Amino acid sequence: RQLEPRMIPDGEGGVILVWRDERGPDPDIYVQRVTEGGQATPGWPGDGFPVCTIPGTQFNPTAAPDGSGGAFIAWQDVRDPSAGPRIYIQRVLGSGAIAVGWPSDGRPVSSRSLLQMEPSLLADGSGGVFACWAEYKTDTDADIRAIRLTASGDPSFGWPDSGLAMSAAPEIQDFPTLVPDGMGGAFITWRDYRRGFLAGTASDVYAQHISQDGTFDEAWGGDGLFVGSGRDEVSIPSATQDGRGGLLVGWITNSLGSPNAFVQRLDRTGALATGWNLGGVSLGTQSAVSRSPVILGDGSGGVFAVWADARGSTGRDIYGQHVTASGSRA
Repeated sequence: RQLEPRMIPDGEGGVILVWRDERGPDPDIYVQRVTEGGQATPGWPGDGFPVCTIPGTQFNPTAAPDGSGGAFIAWQDVRDPSAGPRIYIQRVLGSGAIAVGWPSDGRPVSSRSLLQMEPSLLADGSGGVFACWAEYKTDTDADIRAIRLTASGDPSFGWPDSGLAMSAAPEIQDFPTLVPDGMGGAFITWRDYRRGFLAGTASDVYAQHISQDGTFDEAWGGDGLFVGSGRDEVSIPSATQDGRGGLLVGWITNSLGSPNAFVQRLDRTGALATGWNLGGVSLGTQSAVSRSPVILGDGSGGVFAVWADARGSTGRDIYGQHVTASGSRA
């Protein structure tokens, strides 16, 4: 079986696909490059290129372009069952070969040996890559960490080989997502239980802003900036750039059994964009959504959002909404 597919552009009109592959004795990571005509790129195996086939379980892959027709690929790796999952990363060239200097089965993104899950990648625009993940110190205490790596896989200047904590707030922070800031740095969003995971308190959405040299934006706080909340659980947030140097975030919350979808817009300084309400803009008053809306900036500060909605009696349908740059539903 082939599962967990992810797809990114190759920068030349085609795409690169990465997935978890179960053709062997245990799950591995494979990648394929496809031309704009839908064929395997010359030089690439027809059944995909093995990124990591070391004994043990490899799963939950993600990818980012390397700017040269290839890709950086990260995944959760349990090659050592006694150590639990860690995040590994590999660079595959546009020709379908492992980049020179990279180990055949990838390298850890961090020198730290704690449990690492939920990787996210973002091309840094200079041939390298940002990586972030959730790092679990205990079952009830997880932080968001990130690192910037060069094309050769070494930590970029200013970044330690252990990565940097984007948030070390109490209890669990998980499911990070990276978004470019348009100036070589990155925004990171995540789900956050700092108000009390053990107490069953509702989760929130937080974000952080960091420059390409690993310097934190003080306006966003040492442990991140509050984006939105829910009376009960919030979903894994989705995020994208707003086209004006800021950040757009989408999520759902289940308040008293009535799920609803929200989006929020922050400018580069972390302030609410003009016209946007604290808590975000509701995408509809009768939604029964089951997961975070998929969002895309309209290029002018607004956002398009689509989501699965079960408000009817015949199952789930797909709904969409456009929210303008001023925070009004179009």
